[in-house]
Amino acid sequence: MVSVANVSDLSLVSVANVFDLSLVSVAILFDLSLVSVANVSDLSLVSVANVFDLSLVSVANVFDFSLVSVANVFDIGLVSVAIMVDISLVSVANVFDISLVSVAIVFDLSL
Repeated sequence: MVSVANVSDLSLVSVANVFDLSLVSVAILFDLSLVSVANVSDLSLVSVANVFDLSLVSVANVFDFSLVSVANVFDIGLVSVAIMVDISLVSVANVFDISLVSVAIVFDLSL
């Protein structure tokens, strides 16, 4: 199916639609990571998260990177990440192994 997609100049999204498959199924069939699917399908990781009904935390786990990397990839602050993944700044401090003072400095907050 990969060859068919290449020869016919079809995207994996088109292949998924033709065969009534989800992108997850396509990824599994083609032995691709979700990152590869995102790249091939010209989707952002946010779109992938939405399509697969995953939280950004799940995406971070699947792709084996930290929430800091997620924040960087999406060009959003750690506060936004905390809000999006429904965790407190205390949790953020714990995840990143930093003190709340550091968190306050990063976020320009007063304690």
